Amino acid sequence: MKLLNKISFYYIINTAILFVVGLFAIYFSVDWIISERTDGQLRDTSKEVRLQLSKGIRTEYPPLIEIETLAKENNSKPVFEDTTIYLEAEKESEIYRQFTVYKKIRDINYKITVRTSLIEKEDLFSAILIILALILTLLLLILFIINRYTAREVFKPFYNNLKKLEIFSLHKNTTPILDDSNIDEFNELKKSLMDLSEKALKEYRSLKEFSEDLSHELQTPVAVIKAKTEMLLQKEFADNETNENLQAIISNTDRLDKLNRSLILLARLEAAELFPSRKILLSEKLTKAAENYSDIANSKEIVLHVNAKSNYEAEFNENLIDILLSNLISNSIKHNITGGEIFIELRDSLLTIKNYGKEPKQNPENYFKRFSYDEKSQNSLGLGLAIAKKICDLYKIQIEYTFEKPFHIVKVNFKPAN
Repeated sequence: MKLLNKISFYYIINTAILFVVGLFAIYFSVDWIISERTDGQLRDTSKEVRLQLSKGIRTEYPPLIEIETLAKENNSKPVFEDTTIYLEAEKESEIYRQFTVYKKIRDINYKITVRTSLIEKEDLFSAILIILALILTLLLLILFIINRYTAREVFKPFYNNLKKLEIFSLHKNTTPILDDSNIDEFNELKKSLMDLSEKALKEYRSLKEFSEDLSHELQTPVAVIKAKTEMLLQKEFADNETNENLQAIISNTDRLDKLNRSLILLARLEAAELFPSRKILLSEKLTKAAENYSDIANSKEIVLHVNAKSNYEAEFNENLIDILLSNLISNSIKHNITGGEIFIELRDSLLTIKNYGKEPKQNPENYFKRFSYDEKSQNSLGLGLAIAKKICDLYKIQIEYTFEKPFHIVKVNFKPAN
């Protein structure tokens, strides 16, 4: 959940709780005030009735005013109570609030009962509560909008800096310029992030320079070792062991050279701007790549089946598409069986490569990691699929590997993901 939404969520919860508590408080307050006023009116009416009786005037208005003459004096205290009276005219019962008092006036004992209907009170009470609920709801909504707007303005520098950090990349070799804020905590966060990014850039530059220098410096001694070893191999040595050792030196030198070039390529694949792209017809590139590996496949008695009739054009760098297809086809040959087959099919933007092979000994996802290979493939650098995955990531296209006995299956969808 976003920070702004979380603040708004807690604001709504807390305000809603206060709203409910406030509504109950208002309810009981209004109820008490109306009850006190109603009882006051009943007392005033009772006094007026007693005043009239003292003047010899008996005024009754059932059921609102009822006067009953008693045979003897009743010293009971005045009492307020709610009662229900059935009204013949209305054919229904109605709730009344009544005040009963016993008084001796002009030597006559009276029971005086005055009443008032509570329906008006309830109607008034309901109207007041509805009005208050509407006002409080409107107030809550207005406060929420104001709070939301205010929070958005307060957090604006934070979100702007967050967007800048999302597009920040070490490969661009520039420190992000973050916005200032009038909030101390945000400024402290900004300073920490800029210090951290600057430190990361320095370490990245240092590591990048070291790896580039190392790769560059390795090329010359590797080339010299290979050339000198090949010169020695041209001479005739009496023992086969010397010749075998020289062959091993050349083989491992080639492996070291390939490893060095592959690692350089992996490092460069971090920067898309180094590889300009253009529209490329996939079927042509795939057919050409398969032809390039046909001799190697034939030497291992492996049959290549190519079905590339798609007219799909991919936005790709020409060199990278060659490397990608070459690595995938080379990998299918390297991990095949003698006398096996490879099925290469291109349908629209989906490329599928299937080859026979033994069941893998590790999680298929691991094959896209660097230096990952089975024991039976120890001659492999373990970088073929890693480079393929890096190229696919660069162009935001999907690549997946599965094993469905007896086939190793690699699928590449050249249509970029949205």
